[in-house]
Amino acid sequence: MKDFWYNNIIFSLLSIFIAVLSYITIDNLFGLLSLKEIYSYDYGIYLSALFGISIMGAVTRNINERIYPFIYLCIYVILIIPIIVFFASSLQDIVKQIIYCSTFIFMFRYGFCLGYYDYEIKKKIKILLIVVLPLLLYMYIKTYFYNKSEIFFISNDGIFSLIVLLPFTLLLGNKKLIYFLFSLICLCALLSLKRSAILSMLFSSVIYVYIYISRKNIFYVLILLAAFCGICFIYINAADVDILKLVSARFSDAGSSGRNDIYNFVYNKFIDENNFSFLYGHGFNAFSADFGMPAHNDIIELYYDFGILGVIPYFITLILLGKNCFKWYKYRSLFLENYASYVIAYISLIVLLLFNCIIYSYYNCILYLALGLNYGYIIRHLKLNIRVHN
Repeated sequence: MKDFWYNNIIFSLLSIFIAVLSYITIDNLFGLLSLKEIYSYDYGIYLSALFGISIMGAVTRNINERIYPFIYLCIYVILIIPIIVFFASSLQDIVKQIIYCSTFIFMFRYGFCLGYYDYEIKKKIKILLIVVLPLLLYMYIKTYFYNKSEIFFISNDGIFSLIVLLPFTLLLGNKKLIYFLFSLICLCALLSLKRSAILSMLFSSVIYVYIYISRKNIFYVLILLAAFCGICFIYINAADVDILKLVSARFSDAGSSGRNDIYNFVYNKFIDENNFSFLYGHGFNAFSADFGMPAHNDIIELYYDFGILGVIPYFITLILLGKNCFKWYKYRSLFLENYASYVIAYISLIVLLLFNCIIYSYYNCILYLALGLNYGYIIRHLKLNIRVHN
């Protein structure tokens, strides 16, 4: 009964709220306008539900493995909670801020448990993607073609709902379906005009081809991808959309998103601030409150909000997660799908945290779920392989 509760009920609940949050965020074309109210209320409610479910999943199973990234994430949240309490104005704010800051940690722990214990997790991931991904792709493409004039002004943040699901698509098992979905998400990233999304898909594509496709099949795969993209571009041009010109303009206008102003603001604050601010920061979401927009970089956001005490353990976590990409490379044939999924989840995380701001968002939670799931699966198979050879 406990296994049924853990393996099916909790995962089903988690899947429902992932689908709901994806549904909300995919239409973020209007995020600067009509969704402000939704994000302040509905989004917080659904994220709170995700927080509760991930805690249930994380504490239901005991893990004998020493997961160092999880240990440093726990250190991170232990250090920032006193800072949250110090700066928060009410108990409600304290609870809300802790949820926004720690949900991804429990998602990582729950993902590890799923990968480590649940032998049918890949089947469940397939069912989740079959239900969720086609609808999200339809919504995204429909939004683009129906509202393309608005997208050209504010770009489409909804693309990140697709980007963060990319690592899960690599667990489908059907290579042709993976190639198709990979290409379709790449095209959506291009249509979004989001530089971080385009860079994430570019690096993911290169890494995927390098670690997953044999040399004799690379040419065949590239031909298929080129043909697919060619057909899509013909269709786009028929809609009188010069996508290449728009993308080029987005990358050439480096200061259009205010990043230069952000860097100057942070530099001046760093020069003028006292030791207290250097150590403890200014409180949750302080950068957005003081500057008027997110930092477009999670490290800057964390430093400004929680000081050096928040940055160090999180930075160590990222290093430890990245080391696994190299440590497991020589064993990748034992778990090729999960290794590719892990690496692409990590690449996506790094690109988005450097060129966007996802530390408090649902996107961060999904990427850490993918990292944890593949982490647990790989550790289990490494242990089994060691036992067999001994």
